[in-house]
Amino acid sequence: MRIKPGLIAAVIVSFMLCGCASVKMDIKTYSDPDHNLTVYKKFRIEPADKENPLLTKELAAMLKRKLSQRGFVRDEAAPDFIVILDFHSTPVRYYIPPSTQYLPQYVPGETKTYTGAAGGTNVQVTEQTAGKYELRPQVVGGHTDTVYHNSIKIFFAKPSRTGGPAKDNIFWRGEGDIEHYNSDIRATAPYLLDEILDEFPYRSGKPNKRPLKEK
Repeated sequence: MRIKPGLIAAVIVSFMLCGCASVKMDIKTYSDPDHNLTVYKKFRIEPADKENPLLTKELAAMLKRKLSQRGFVRDEAAPDFIVILDFHSTPVRYYIPPSTQYLPQYVPGETKTYTGAAGGTNVQVTEQTAGKYELRPQVVGGHTDTVYHNSIKIFFAKPSRTGGPAKDNIFWRGEGDIEHYNSDIRATAPYLLDEILDEFPYRSGKPNKRPLKEK
């Protein structure tokens, strides 16, 4: 099959877009039906303890901005609810079997020589054909690849009046998971946080599996 050179970039880009389109977030939320979720306005964030305290602070600050954009107010002294943030990023290795792909390949032109007689004189004519691109099958061997399972969990809990842990009074939970080639959870955290918080106080009705639309 012959294709025009101008289509090469479009073909390559299409392969790239197919890979990106397969990246999806998995968003789930749960709530206590006995709670009126619309009355909660003032919050305090309590990040879960992590080995990387600076990363924890960065994600907590990101979560604070997302909540503020939605009209919630940070109040360390007298919050209506406590926001508990938990997260992790875990490498996942998997095997990709061999596959046949049709990829553009440049085929150089050919030089052809013709000889003959014209008017009693021997004539030799040389013709150079133009090169072209063709889609040819190429077997891509099996290999092991690594992605990172990024997960963020957000818990909303009523402040404890007895001094007990806030996690004992959780009334809403949202969680988002994604497998991504970037090992830095900060690359996907803004999208996960947005999708999770969009489900509070009412579920959006969107499916749990949602495409990652990077800006």
